[in-house]
Amino acid sequence: MSQFVTVSDVVWHEALRAMDPLSIWPDPDKRERNLDADHEYPRALVEAAVAYLSDDLGCDHSVNICMCGTVAVVQELVLNLDGKQTCGACSGEGATWDRTRWEEARAKQIALWRGQELWDIGDGPGYLPCQTCNEKGTVPYGIL
Repeated sequence: MSQFVTVSDVVWHEALRAMDPLSIWPDPDKRERNLDADHEYPRALVEAAVAYLSDDLGCDHSVNICMCGTVAVVQELVLNLDGKQTCGACSGEGATWDRTRWEEARAKQIALWRGQELWDIGDGPGYLPCQTCNEKGTVPYGIL
């Protein structure tokens, strides 16, 4: 196991913002430098960040306590510790949306019911298995 972990600058930046929300970390849309790069960090540092951020990940949206962003950062850092990252093609869902496939399924449903659209077919028929990650939602780090 390597002593270093490759982490996206965006993920690391968001982890630092989550650890110190009152600091003056710049907002993501106000960043001047390119954060599409990756850097290696000591494994112990990334593990410590995960441990710190994982302390309380409970949300109570009724009173504006939302930890969803921190949960996403922790999940991505845990994947990075395993040498993986979230699939960019499907955003970790394991499937991609195909409008053409959905329209074909809808046309078949309308033809079956003699031109009447009796119910909404939903989004399910429009999804295709992600070819990038083979429906896993994650890929080895550096593939994307």
